[in-house]
Amino acid sequence: MKEVIGHLIALYKNFKVLKTKITIDGLDYNAQGFIKLLHSMPEIKPHLEAVLLMSDSEKLNWCREVWNGIDEAKRLERQEENQREFTARLSRQFTLYSDWKSGRKVVYDRINRKISDMHPDTFLDNLNAWQRKAIKEEGISPCMEVFDPYKLQNYWTDSSLAAGQEVVVLNAYQPPPWRVDASGNYKDKLQKAFELPNVAKEFFDHLFPDAQQRRFVFWWIHTAMTGRNMTYLCLNGRKGVGKGLFSEILKRLMGDQYSSEAPVNFLDSTFNGVLENKRFILLDEIRISDQDQANRLKRYANKMQNIEKKGIEADKSTETFTNFLISNNDLSDMYLEWDDRRFSVADISTERLDKVWGDAKCDSFATLIEEDDDFIAQLGFFFLYGVKSDWFPVNYVLKGERFWQIVDASMPQWQKHVIQFVMDKKEARIEIKDIIDDFKKKHRMTIRTAKIADFINNYRDRNGDSLGSIEQEESLVLVCNPKFVEETDTNSSDDVGIL
Repeated sequence: MKEVIGHLIALYKNFKVLKTKITIDGLDYNAQGFIKLLHSMPEIKPHLEAVLLMSDSEKLNWCREVWNGIDEAKRLERQEENQREFTARLSRQFTLYSDWKSGRKVVYDRINRKISDMHPDTFLDNLNAWQRKAIKEEGISPCMEVFDPYKLQNYWTDSSLAAGQEVVVLNAYQPPPWRVDASGNYKDKLQKAFELPNVAKEFFDHLFPDAQQRRFVFWWIHTAMTGRNMTYLCLNGRKGVGKGLFSEILKRLMGDQYSSEAPVNFLDSTFNGVLENKRFILLDEIRISDQDQANRLKRYANKMQNIEKKGIEADKSTETFTNFLISNNDLSDMYLEWDDRRFSVADISTERLDKVWGDAKCDSFATLIEEDDDFIAQLGFFFLYGVKSDWFPVNYVLKGERFWQIVDASMPQWQKHVIQFVMDKKEARIEIKDIIDDFKKKHRMTIRTAKIADFINNYRDRNGDSLGSIEQEESLVLVCNPKFVEETDTNSSDDVGIL
């Protein structure tokens, strides 16, 4: 029987048993016909004499047994073929390295650009003998994995890390789909025109009506894509004007996998793991209600952070690559002080986008953002190469009208009182005691003299003007800025000339 099966495996690998029939090259045979067909072949004939004496049911069982043997051979052949394909894919996709510090072997996934979870022994076991020999002869290169979104390279070598040898630096950053071709190669050099699509131009013109502020927003996006902004971009204004669509554009430009929405407890939690390897974080409808929360955001704007995660001690400083957008609706949702230099506040439209465009155009634009990689590529390459990094200084802070409205809304009552007192008095010299007494009379509270003096010495309005300077006379006196002093006419009627 084994010899018969051996001959059948060698001659017929396409036989299939269908119920009581066998199909060979599209023709159906019953058990008797199948036996006769095999009997006509010289290699099989000597083994079939005993089979011909069997009953039809026995012959059918024999045929099925033969087919099972053929089927098993096919399975083994497919398994071998799959193993060959797997081995070929391994060599194309994966490379064995050793960590340059610990010496531990790691398997690098070149397609997904990251250290694979595959165990090095599994990788080696699935290679063929020739491949294992090549690795042994060539040796295993030391490597270091980094996350660097600023370099347009998957890997490079660095001879400064380990004495006497080059370390392969593996870049775990993966560019967003719109920026690379099917092979993962950057398309930047192929681009020639850097124009905003008309519908995108209409959108940005609507959302940022002021041309200079719109230019700043374009520069901010350019800086976010090529580096890291020093300021939070803040959009504070009524619902429905397009803030959500703007944030979706930023997500697509920066890469969905590197964009996150800050958790609701972002300003209260000690854990800041959301910052790690992110390019864009949206603070959507998160209220910044006091100086402590604003100061925490200022710290997050620093490039180096101690990343704290649950159960993981933050024992080293890590470079972050995050750009932040704050999007909220009301003046009370933000806290800003007049000298804040970490928050750029743009003046945005007061008209709802659906009232300007209509629902159909709004839906069509949202679909373009969500689904059309070519549209996002047009936006992306415009912001990359149609906008220049020298449009604004790197530490520039945009302070539109909305910025000062938020500052005014954020001021404690006593500061507002000091400013208003000076504006109302319009006098050249004001005793600090008079300000304190007036505040106490109106609010049944007092203010420390030193606190007022410190505020007056440091405060500047939107034009950069101070309230004045503090001088010590018989009592502490505010010598008011002449801009806030009412001019008096010292000329008498006799001095007025007659024309």
